Amino acid sequence: MKSLKNKSLNNQDPMKTQIKTNLLIGFVLALTIISFAGFTQNNFEFGYDNAGNRISRTIIELKSATIADGLTAINPIEDKIGLATTRIYPNPTKGILHLEIAAENNEHANLTVHDLSGKLIVQHEAILNNCDIDLSGSPSGMYILRVFIGAENKEWKVIKE
Repeated sequence: MKSLKNKSLNNQDPMKTQIKTNLLIGFVLALTIISFAGFTQNNFEFGYDNAGNRISRTIIELKSATIADGLTAINPIEDKIGLATTRIYPNPTKGILHLEIAAENNEHANLTVHDLSGKLIVQHEAILNNCDIDLSGSPSGMYILRVFIGAENKEWKVIKE
């Protein structure tokens, strides 16, 4: 009887070791995924249709715009919303964010700026052309700029220093 009992215990030891190893590997993988989740989330831009369904996901690059000769941007963030071309600068900003929207027709653009908790900071309607968004009264941090032109919209991350 004793020899049977010892054999069964010896057979369980490698199994327990394997289970402990698998748990350790799973724990390490979970920590790795959790630690990188915050970084990957900040590198994507999502597009939505009018019903609020996500229709696109693109990798974005946060660029710094530099200013020379007053308000002329050397490296603005440039993107398209439908047929309209948008330029945003400077990012990061110290307070005033410049937005240029060039479109073929005289559509209106609706602009919103939200903080990362979703609180509305700025809401603005502008005829397409040049627009300044004043974030000087807001604390330093990251904000989401959303521009609506007709049925199209886009979002960008804006950093206020």
